[in-house]
Amino acid sequence: MRMKSALGLLVAAISIGAMLSCTSSSGGATGTGFVWIATEGDQQVRAFNINLSSGSVSQVGSARATGAQPSAIALTPDGKTLFVVNSTDNDISVYDVNSDGSLGSPSGTTPTLSQGPSGCSTNCLAYGENPVALAIDPAGKFLYVAEQGVPGSVSSPGGISVFSISGNTLSASGPDCPANFSLTKCPFLVTDPVTGVSTGPSAVLASPTGNFLYLANQFSNTVASFAYDPSSGALSPLGTPITAGTCPAADGDNLFVANSGSNNVSVFSACIQTSTCPAADGRLVQVTTSPFAAGLSPSALFVDPVVNFVYAVNSKGNNVTQFRLSSATGVLTALTPAAVNAGQNPVGGGITSDGTYAVVSNNNGSSMSIYSVGPGGKLAPGSTASVALPGQPAAILVR
Repeated sequence: MRMKSALGLLVAAISIGAMLSCTSSSGGATGTGFVWIATEGDQQVRAFNINLSSGSVSQVGSARATGAQPSAIALTPDGKTLFVVNSTDNDISVYDVNSDGSLGSPSGTTPTLSQGPSGCSTNCLAYGENPVALAIDPAGKFLYVAEQGVPGSVSSPGGISVFSISGNTLSASGPDCPANFSLTKCPFLVTDPVTGVSTGPSAVLASPTGNFLYLANQFSNTVASFAYDPSSGALSPLGTPITAGTCPAADGDNLFVANSGSNNVSVFSACIQTSTCPAADGRLVQVTTSPFAAGLSPSALFVDPVVNFVYAVNSKGNNVTQFRLSSATGVLTALTPAAVNAGQNPVGGGITSDGTYAVVSNNNGSSMSIYSVGPGGKLAPGSTASVALPGQPAAILVR
């Protein structure tokens, strides 16, 4: 069975799918899956293990404090450092990750997204404009932070900040960010070319191959494409943003976008490698028969890292739509049944790196739902079907 290079999932909680390990999803899995989940009610992040043989779920280590309104989680490719961005506090919490997935006390730098001091020359934006999403490049060199800004404001636009990663330390990166200003930011501004107001960055994904970044914009309902410099992390826009929703996910060949207003999923061919496109230029080409019907208000997507299945988390439908993906055409076909039940107001999800278990976070239900993934991609309640959480889950990452 071929292995795919999974890119990620998103919503207000985002996770990027760089695999730590992979086996067949057809059964007989051994080892451990990992779940990190941040809850906004008590401002904590917790780590859980999934026994890939039995499906049992257990918390490992102690809960660790986050800031107010944790909205996204990212993990370095080596699995040693975890980042949580806190929208209300406008900062980033940094944690060392132990071998069992448990988290150490907050460590390293915790950049405050405060008003940036002098040092920025051009394209400078004050920190603190509602950071909501994170992405890490496949090499683990750069952390990208998507900031929504304030709707309709020219003085508080949206942007993408770039940090260099060194262990558990972050420092501002890019041509306008002097090395000695580790707590400043000089982001790439993302604004409407006519009005100058924020387009509302809400999700960001780094391609698994090639140096490309994709940004979903909530206010303008567009997806923008960028190339990034593998040395500095600096961004260059690629063409004009395309009209789409705000919740992208991807495998190695396609970008999937959840359209919560129209209750469907758009699929784009992502030209990130010459095996699928004449030129690996990062452009997005919509699949001819896209979009595909999902449930009520899809708010997140996740992609099976081993075989061709895609799942849409429907926040108002309280369920998960399950699709088979045609690797040849990019077409999504609903499985039977088309959806499985989740908890109340599911907002995020992910799948273990071997493709055997999926986890969905239920915000209003203060719980997470655990599913086993059958050979045909169908989700079924796991032996531990649900785990109660002390606070409302807002961000989740599954490996």
